[in-house]
Amino acid sequence: MVHPGGFEPPTARFVAEYSIQLSYGCIGKLTLLQILIPR
Repeated sequence: MVHPGGFEPPTARFVAEYSIQLSYGCIGKLTLLQILIPR
């Protein structure tokens, strides 16, 4: 099967979006903890 130019496999896109969500999620949690627990 030949894919048109610029085609991105759904799996790769899903993994990229999932990793981005994990990254932002970790940053958000760390920021929230820093606000709730000042040092």
